[in-house]
Amino acid sequence: MSGLRSRRKGKRGERELAASSSRWVATRLAEQERGAELPPLLAIGPSFVLSGLGAWEAAEQVIATALERAQARGSPLETAECLHERIWHRWRRGDVVGALGDVQTVRELTAGAWDPAKVPMRVAEALLLVERDELDAAARALALPAELERVLPGTWGWPWLALGRGVIAQLRGDEQTALAQALAAGERLERIDAPSPEYAPWRSLAARAAAACGDPQRALELARSGYSLGDPNGAPPAPGTALLTLAPLRPEAARVHVLR
Repeated sequence: MSGLRSRRKGKRGERELAASSSRWVATRLAEQERGAELPPLLAIGPSFVLSGLGAWEAAEQVIATALERAQARGSPLETAECLHERIWHRWRRGDVVGALGDVQTVRELTAGAWDPAKVPMRVAEALLLVERDELDAAARALALPAELERVLPGTWGWPWLALGRGVIAQLRGDEQTALAQALAAGERLERIDAPSPEYAPWRSLAARAAAACGDPQRALELARSGYSLGDPNGAPPAPGTALLTLAPLRPEAARVHVLR
């Protein structure tokens, strides 16, 4: 249960509890007998939390151990689960080529199956393609069949789908759509009790879009919320993103101070 607990605490922004639960699972996973008894999803799940907390080496060790055991059992599904987590880890670390390679491998391992569960991977793929300025390809990755989109509410990928589409819309200059998608992501995350900006930085996207749409007060409220809910002593990306969003919304004389 600690694997599930670590994800839940991570979504809520309960950083220390998430980290302790994740490290507990990582320790058990490293033990030959106990690790082999852990269900694959529980074994690999803490890597997402550890990666989000900036514990890169611990996350990589969890992924490597779980992947080795999945491959030893000859399970394509377990292997795909492990690679799915590694995609997000590699994306966070900036390994675009490696992450896209994992996307292709998962697609081959799960051809014709597991489509709702692969939506988070499609979002990760889109964000990776954005890094390469391939916006049309990124948009295609998130163009889902209607029958698939109908079954997504309540799944892990549902909030991330809106967030990914919002990122693409903003890069294309469609700030109204970007704002609507960012707010939709926020509503979906609220339903699954996931307010942490370290888990999904939708407020920064919404703040930038609100400012571009001529609503500076709303933009400022969103940016402040993203910073206040984050952990200034935590993983650098979350508070850093919040401050980069907040600074241009402050009076000119205060911008450098905010960034410092």
